[in-house]
Amino acid sequence: MKHAASMVLFCLAGLASTPAFATARFDCTIADADLTLDVTGIVGDGLGDVISGFAGTLAFSDALLGERLPTFELTGENLPHHWLFDGEFRLHVHVPAPATTALGDLDLALVTIGGGDDETHFSGEYRLHLLATGHDGLEVRHDRVGRVTCVMG
Repeated sequence: MKHAASMVLFCLAGLASTPAFATARFDCTIADADLTLDVTGIVGDGLGDVISGFAGTLAFSDALLGERLPTFELTGENLPHHWLFDGEFRLHVHVPAPATTALGDLDLALVTIGGGDDETHFSGEYRLHLLATGHDGLEVRHDRVGRVTCVMG
């Protein structure tokens, strides 16, 4: 009986030391002269930091390439990588080349850092790499950098 009681206490102590699994909704926004982005999802803190329910829109200004570009509806398939660790929150958004435009693959990296004591606000920069076919038929790479904000709660 003494051994059984010790075993129960040992198991309870093990449960108490298991890290908690928490989730939070996030919203990230870019609104500048070149593009607008609004994405949302649920991120877990622990157990692999899984992101679920990732969705949003990505739209470009006509000035970026000198022509109207489509608005992209984003899903979890467009999120090949993410990172939430030690005050950093990063998302890598990838859109494969759409068949109906002169665009090539598009990669957008959001790199944000938490605001110190306020663990719900993250700010940083985005880096856009966009391939497109120019009027001369040659592939041109367009790179842009700008500001991004994310809120968790």
